[in-house]
Amino acid sequence: MRVSVSHRARWEIELDRAPLAIAEHAVVPFSAGVADLYLEAANGRLTGELRVEAGTVWRGTRGWQPEVRAEASIERTVMAINDRARAPTLTSRLRSLLLRRSLLLGRGLGGCLGL
Repeated sequence: MRVSVSHRARWEIELDRAPLAIAEHAVVPFSAGVADLYLEAANGRLTGELRVEAGTVWRGTRGWQPEVRAEASIERTVMAINDRARAPTLTSRLRSLLLRRSLLLGRGLGGCLGL
């Protein structure tokens, strides 16, 4: 088990394809706190991670706003060949812009081939 608490700096740009232009610009100049929790089974084949980030974000279109993000992932190593894991991963992300009271929820399924 691993628990960590820190602060974060982040810079993000979202682009529109046609015409190519900046759709959203976000900057977090060490104004967000991050808490991480990482768990691993005794045999190392099942792992889980939870990350929560909360703080103030500056956006080019809206100025300063509070924001909360959370991400959880679970990974199960099915097999390994030459110490390279073949593992399906399930990840879910949550982002909330507190001033607008809107919610964006995303989830994904991925895998690690380790080639």
